[in-house]
Amino acid sequence: MKLFPKMICALAAFALLSAPLRSQERFAQPGQWSMDFGIAPIAYAGEHAITEAALNPIAQIFAVIFTFGLYKPEKNYDEYHTSPALSLRTNYQINPWLVVCADVNGGWARCDRIKEENGPVERTDHWQSLSVVPGVRFTYVNKPKWQLFSGASVGAAFLFSDKEDEGGVTPTFEIVPVGVNYGGPVYGHLELNWGTEFGATLRAGVGLKF
Repeated sequence: MKLFPKMICALAAFALLSAPLRSQERFAQPGQWSMDFGIAPIAYAGEHAITEAALNPIAQIFAVIFTFGLYKPEKNYDEYHTSPALSLRTNYQINPWLVVCADVNGGWARCDRIKEENGPVERTDHWQSLSVVPGVRFTYVNKPKWQLFSGASVGAAFLFSDKEDEGGVTPTFEIVPVGVNYGGPVYGHLELNWGTEFGATLRAGVGLKF
């Protein structure tokens, strides 16, 4: 029975000594690598295809205003089909609050050109995109099970098209106002995006720390 108080004291001393160590535990430690796979509703190829068409109605509205209603905008019956954006991101934790990362994103889009309502498809245009976007993330909450961050990335998007006047390389950017990682070695990932890569949307996925 005399051993019992000594064990209590030893456990208490261990708890006090290990408290600073536990306070240093974080979701990601400096020098740690991670990789996450994400998916967003629309890829850069889809953003390119749809934005090109979406800007036309805005221009037509102004044309109607400035011609006092004499301009009659032509209706657009084209049908757009886009894949989700698939994204693979590699991360390196420089310190508890700063991460450097690089994304590789891809997707495709198709447009069926239709001249009149319920009319036949006159032609079909295709786009594929692949982008490489390095960036940084600032982690302002780094707890043992979760991480809260913001970030920004700038890179290049490669657009491939079967139209002669489209395609090529263009600058691209992505801003993450807020994002969260949650879990252990395998974690969940969710972030709010704004930019040319995914538009204004959410990107979600899973990741692995190693």
